[in-house]
Amino acid sequence: MLLKLYSLLATSLKPLLRLHLNHRLKKGKELKTRLCERYGRTKRARLQGPLVWIHVASLGEAQSTIPLIQEIRKLYPHIQILISYGTVTASRMMEKRFDDSIIQQFVPLDVPKWVNRFLDHWKPSLGIWIESELWPNLLRQTKKRHIPLVFLNARLSLRSYKRWQKIPEFSKKLLSSFNICLAQTDEMGERYKNLGASNVLTIGNFKAAADPLPFDQDLIQQFQETMKDRPFWLAASTHPGEDDFIIAAHKKIAQIYPDILTFIAPRHTNRREEIQNLLQKNNLKYDLRSQLKYPEKDTNVYLIDTMGELGNFYKLTNIVFVAGSLLKGSKPLGGHNPLEPALLECAISFGPDMANTRDSADGLLKRNAAEEITSPKQLADWVIKLFQHPELAKEMAEKACLYAETQKEVLNRVMDHINPYLNQPHFKKTGLNE
Repeated sequence: MLLKLYSLLATSLKPLLRLHLNHRLKKGKELKTRLCERYGRTKRARLQGPLVWIHVASLGEAQSTIPLIQEIRKLYPHIQILISYGTVTASRMMEKRFDDSIIQQFVPLDVPKWVNRFLDHWKPSLGIWIESELWPNLLRQTKKRHIPLVFLNARLSLRSYKRWQKIPEFSKKLLSSFNICLAQTDEMGERYKNLGASNVLTIGNFKAAADPLPFDQDLIQQFQETMKDRPFWLAASTHPGEDDFIIAAHKKIAQIYPDILTFIAPRHTNRREEIQNLLQKNNLKYDLRSQLKYPEKDTNVYLIDTMGELGNFYKLTNIVFVAGSLLKGSKPLGGHNPLEPALLECAISFGPDMANTRDSADGLLKRNAAEEITSPKQLADWVIKLFQHPELAKEMAEKACLYAETQKEVLNRVMDHINPYLNQPHFKKTGLNE
């Protein structure tokens, strides 16, 4: 009943959803040339042959699929791959990483007509959904077409789990759309089982399978020559409310190291003006990466307001605080992937809220390869300690990298569960899979 009501409501809200998309377009959260994809329309033709459809929510999940896409292409070169996502940042990153042989589409909004238009055109042979974004109409219509669905890297916070428990029939109906649920941890797997998912297995955090982020060694060398002997560190993927925390830590570090340079990389580049105002309020001189400037001698903060460059700055700084992990209020963020800086040999710290990657965070902490931070003073003290003891920073970075490398076997476990679908007879056909 709830699913039917949801579908009716989604259909009735079409005029408002169109206005919503136009509002997002004005704010730079949609692309005008590809807005049609949000309605299930596309300018790309569907070629003959089997097609694997991978759906992600945003940038982090999109990055995690790169090894999977590469592995499928290597083992099954005849299979087409379609990736759908919901953010402009994910679009830009994936367009940089892959050519047109990988089909990329914005996921349609969850209106039955738009969803059906999408599925009728692409006719996937297999769907792989990453992490936690569940669109009821898209899931149910996929199941009605008898398209196998794999729920990969399934995660579910305790807070979300309690909400889903309030609508048990709805959650069971929704989760029954998946043929197999590959959970990050045993705890998350139990939550999905309790909500009605079947064939639940624990495979570990799929993000651990990712390759190191790309970096430009020439660019890094230019930064190093510009900064010379200045001490510097990076706060990566910050969210609103966290930049104050980072600035407070910067000021404490500056009491010991007056020439300290702090790099701040916001998770969303459209927060540039917000952070600029904050830096001005604190009388801190800053430079913008988008202006292609290198830090000047009196620059206090270098604001990385561009996309797709975290690899450069992880490789450059090697002392990194992973943000998205500080806010534990009404809307905790759950932290970002600490294995990304680990793979590029960074000494790592993060806040107490690492629910999204708790297993990776705990693995690093147990090996003394990371530190949990709860206050600006603690963060400042940690950075100062690593400046004063570079051998300790190197040791932490090496331990972090070693741990991250050992986690890559998760891709093999994932492929063990996906291969049976890809080896089905209809995946070898040359015609469209009906």
